[in-house]
Amino acid sequence: MRLRELIFCWQGAVIAEFILTWLVIYLIFMRPRRTRAPRADSRFYNRYRSRFKGWLVVNGKRSKIRGIDLNNSGALITSRVPLTPGDDVFLYIASARLMGWAEVRHCARGRVFGYNVGVRFRGSLMRAAEGGWQFSQYHATDSQGN
Repeated sequence: MRLRELIFCWQGAVIAEFILTWLVIYLIFMRPRRTRAPRADSRFYNRYRSRFKGWLVVNGKRSKIRGIDLNNSGALITSRVPLTPGDDVFLYIASARLMGWAEVRHCARGRVFGYNVGVRFRGSLMRAAEGGWQFSQYHATDSQGN
């Protein structure tokens, strides 16, 4: 009988409200949060923040680019036009006077300039020499012309 009076009288209501209030405070503010561990960078080479300007040629069309970061095997650039992953591009970095072939790895909509494009270099970049450059891409064919 005493327990029933304690639960259903005003003192019981105050105790229940106190417990409920602290339970809500704990669940909202004091409970440890589960945070995801930062994703490890799986690149073999270190990335270096490097601002650069240049251009690239894809399917015979030349477009301006800006660089975000650079490493020995690839770069992250921004472009005003979207690029398709798997496309072969010719890249020229004007500030470092470097050039070479690269493959588009990914392309995602960026915030300010257009599209963020990840490229992987086909080999080492070469120093650009003075003069005009003309290049074309050849595809291997078998002896029957296929």
